[in-house]
Amino acid sequence: MEEIESALRALDAVGRAEWPEIPLSAEAFAAHVADRVRGRSDVAGNLGTLHAADLFLACACSLGITAALAAFERVHLSRVPSLVRRVDSSSSFADDVAQAMRERFLVPVKGGCSRIAEYSGRGPLSNWVRVVAVRTALRLRREQRRGGNLADQEGELQLARPVDPELDYLKLRYRGAYEEAFGAALAALPDRDALLLKLHYLDGLSIDRIGALYGIHRSTVARWRSGIRRRILASTREQLQRRLSLTESEFDSLVALVRSQLAVSIRSALHRPAAEALTK
Repeated sequence: MEEIESALRALDAVGRAEWPEIPLSAEAFAAHVADRVRGRSDVAGNLGTLHAADLFLACACSLGITAALAAFERVHLSRVPSLVRRVDSSSSFADDVAQAMRERFLVPVKGGCSRIAEYSGRGPLSNWVRVVAVRTALRLRREQRRGGNLADQEGELQLARPVDPELDYLKLRYRGAYEEAFGAALAALPDRDALLLKLHYLDGLSIDRIGALYGIHRSTVARWRSGIRRRILASTREQLQRRLSLTESEFDSLVALVRSQLAVSIRSALHRPAAEALTK
């Protein structure tokens, strides 16, 4: 306990040193940090990996503290034009993106904090803002081109249709266990991996465009994506093995179908409302 309290004090000190003008109480920040590491085995170790100054700012913004909102505007939202230039270089489009980000992530929801509270602190806040800005820009561009959400709705319906009779049968028979296992595998992904999946499978970015976004080579993105898919499959397989009593042939058949339809399953899962949790 003493080690955890010492880590919390250290995080608080870093945050206040970076943002001395922000009047965030130590108690509020400690509670916010505690939510980020709740349920983890090595709490003190996880506290040491958090980006303290970024988490301090995000916490204060989530509570609507004026000085924090001004700092976020100055440090992060001012970067939106450069972040979305590859999507649309016009200043009016950048203004629209920044306003959409303010409304979605900085305006408190009824009875709670704003959605910037979803920032986990496990990666730099600047990276979180960059991905949010690009995804917001892509969404606005799609809406402008399509003139509504009808195409999105039709796409979701198409993804929800059975792929083949055997898959349909097995998913109907083991739907609950399969969805829980697959959902748990997705939820366990680190922030970076979850964001890549959204950029690739929801926003339709190629590995070349994702590489440009992160400043890395396309081959690195390809290896990253393949590794994520392998981990999802391995985790789903492990959980299904624990949850279901199947013959060896039934289990092998189910896992083979999971593997063959992995991309479709990822897209379908990310399209569900519950997948909003992955935006953090």
